[in-house]
Amino acid sequence: MGKGRAVISETRKKFEDAGFEIFEPAEGAKFLRVKKHNCGLLLEHTSSGEVKPVGEAGYWTKQGLAKLEDRGYQKFWWIEGKRLPALAEHLEALHTFEAEVRSLVGMGSLYHEALGTRSTRSVYDRLQGRPDEIDR
Repeated sequence: MGKGRAVISETRKKFEDAGFEIFEPAEGAKFLRVKKHNCGLLLEHTSSGEVKPVGEAGYWTKQGLAKLEDRGYQKFWWIEGKRLPALAEHLEALHTFEAEVRSLVGMGSLYHEALGTRSTRSVYDRLQGRPDEIDR
């Protein structure tokens, strides 16, 4: 077994021991998808041997992995152009999930991450029409 596969196996075991479900997208891939508390995230094994998240964590719905969207007055799960309200228990699950993943991969916690969940998308009505607005 090569060094890369050994690191992936070690990471896989660490997450399984912590109660995560593990999905490998393809045999021999350097990616792992982890799931717990109905939340999921894709992890990548870098060439330097580190494990790092790819993108943001999301919440599993019937349509797939939804990303958190902040509309200013409420948070929603956004997937394929559809919005579902994010309930308090969903946000607590996402926050717990992200904290556990950070701990297992050895990432520190930043101040704003420790305060609560971060949104993948922010869409505020009051920002529409500004010249510096990013196309959404």
